[in-house]
Amino acid sequence: MKGVLHSSIAIGSASISLQLILFPSSLTEIIFQQGESLSVMGQVVPVVSWRVLVLLKLYAGGSQEKLDVHRILQVRNPQPRDLEEIAHMAKSLGIHEDWTTVRTLYNRRFF
Repeated sequence: MKGVLHSSIAIGSASISLQLILFPSSLTEIIFQQGESLSVMGQVVPVVSWRVLVLLKLYAGGSQEKLDVHRILQVRNPQPRDLEEIAHMAKSLGIHEDWTTVRTLYNRRFF
């Protein structure tokens, strides 16, 4: 994955694996601008929207992430406006080519 640092810390006799994910500032802005809230066990928890999750998967790269994006699109059955919004954000993040590839395959219902 792009921008991922792997490390671990020792706590007592246990080793805990850590992943620090570094995003470009433009992606961080989109994450916070497009954030949503979800109630979990009576607590409000901030979450990313499904559109931003698509962008995060595309940014991470990899075949599993592209398959995940396809599955998200299948479940969400997005409207053309949603697809255009994702395309616009993907272009601003420099991952438009990845988005175009996944969207083309989704439109053809491959995977």
